[in-house]
Amino acid sequence: IDPTLIDAVKPTVGGKDSTVYLINSPDSPANLKKKLGLKDSVKVMTVDATKITLEEFGQNRPNTPILGALAHFFKDVPLEAFIDHFTHKMGGKLPEKVLKANQESIRRGYEEVQQG
Repeated sequence: IDPTLIDAVKPTVGGKDSTVYLINSPDSPANLKKKLGLKDSVKVMTVDATKITLEEFGQNRPNTPILGALAHFFKDVPLEAFIDHFTHKMGGKLPEKVLKANQESIRRGYEEVQQG
C-alpha cells in the first residue's frame, strides 16, 4: 500500500483476517493497525521504501525495496534469487551505478521490513 492511500481511501475494505498488508511507511505495524482499525491478529508489514530509495538513488522509487520486502512471502526462495533475477532482467538496461543501487534497495527492503 502506498502511504498516501491510507488517508485517501479505505485500503482494507474487503480484506480478511488472513490478509497481509505491506505498507510503504516509516510507521510501525502496530500504529498502522490502530490507524486502519485492524484486529491485532491481522498481519501488517511496513518498510520505509521511500527513505531507502532516497538514500540509495536520491529519488523516490520505492519498487525495489518493496520487492525485497515481498521476499518474506516466499520462504523457499532466498533473497539472493530475487536480486539475481532483477540483475538478469535489468543488467543490460541500467547503468552499473543504478543497478547497484537497485540491488542494495532490494536487500535493504528485505532487511528493514517490520512485521506485526
